[in-house]
Amino acid sequence: MLTEAVRRATIAGDVPLAWLRNPVGRPHLRRDDEVLVDISIWRAAMGVDGTDRRPTGEPAMADAARGWQNDLDARLEDLVGIEAGVWSRLLTWADPAIARDSDRLEVAQRLHQLEVHGLRVAPW
Repeated sequence: MLTEAVRRATIAGDVPLAWLRNPVGRPHLRRDDEVLVDISIWRAAMGVDGTDRRPTGEPAMADAARGWQNDLDARLEDLVGIEAGVWSRLLTWADPAIARDSDRLEVAQRLHQLEVHGLRVAPW
């Protein structure tokens, strides 16, 4: 079964998590976190290209798939935590259309990194 094979491979480290920005710098993330496993399964089932940096790939077209994809993205935001979660919420507050942007988490993580490195982004 694809699901179990991908689950085992993800936990074992055989599935690259290149879509997850700086996983080494996040000691609270573990390969057996359910959302990371679920996203790996989603990527395999949906045929997401390994070079696609968006966690769940292209926005899904079907309503049911889009709902599942949105849930995975939200669960990942919760797992990544405050570093991107706060920025993601601020971006969505600034422009509600951003909530549908599949690159939202990546942008939020980059904004957080700019702040960490001393650039005050929030006033902009």
